[in-house]
Formats: sequence, C-alpha cells, structure tokens
Amino acid sequence: MKFSFLLFIILLSSISISAQHKNADKAVQRFIKLFNDKEFGLIYNSLSPVYQQEISKEDLNYYLKDIYGMAGKFKSATYKSLIKNTYNYFLIAVSNDVNADFEFVIDENNKLGSLNFKQIGGSGNPPEMLKIN
Repeated sequence: MKFSFLLFIILLSSISISAQHKNADKAVQRFIKLFNDKEFGLIYNSLSPVYQQEISKEDLNYYLKDIYGMAGKFKSATYKSLIKNTYNYFLIAVSNDVNADFEFVIDENNKLGSLNFKQIGGSGNPPEMLKIN
C-alpha cells in the first residue's frame, strides 16, 4: 500500500514537472516570436504584475532593443536547465555567429516573472552587454 502511494506521488510529480516544462517552452517560443517582431510592448504586457512593478515599460523596451541590436532575430531555443524556478535556455540567432544564454521565471499564471540575457556571444563580435534595471 505504501509503495503504491509513493509511486502515485512520483507519477504526480513527474506530470507536474512535465507540464511546467511545456509552459516554459511555450513562454520562450512566444517571447522569441514577439522579440523577432520587435513587439516589445507585448512582451511587457506578458510580464507578471509583480515584475511590471520592478521594471518600467521604457526600461524593458530599451533593454530589448539593445539585445536586438546585438543578436538580431532568434531562430531556436534549447532548454538547458531549471534551477530554483529559473529556466535557462540557449538561444541561437538567425545569424549563426551569435548565440545567447537566456533565463526567465514563469509565475503560476504562466506570465514572465523575470527575464534576463546572461550572455551574448559566439563567433561574431557583439557589443558589451547592458544590465537590465
């Protein structure tokens, strides 16, 4: 009986983690589409209310324009890890000589609770990163 209950808890946890990863994949794909279309205002609207209180629309717009200037459009995202509710993805730009380490948190409503480009690099020569306020 105890073994069945433990197995049930493990299965339930696996399903929950799988659903979280699917939500994260959807969030990063939506972010990439909006980013590529330069829809920075819509990205701001997809932030959690808590995160919107931490960063202004203008600051996010400036930050994302700067990232776009360095990397251009992104063509793919690969999941790297989940550490303390922070998802880490590796983004590949359309220009194959640029890539980025991107991290974000999604809240319980699947809104972006934070986002950050940790590093942009590759064989190209992108300018130095700016910090988001």
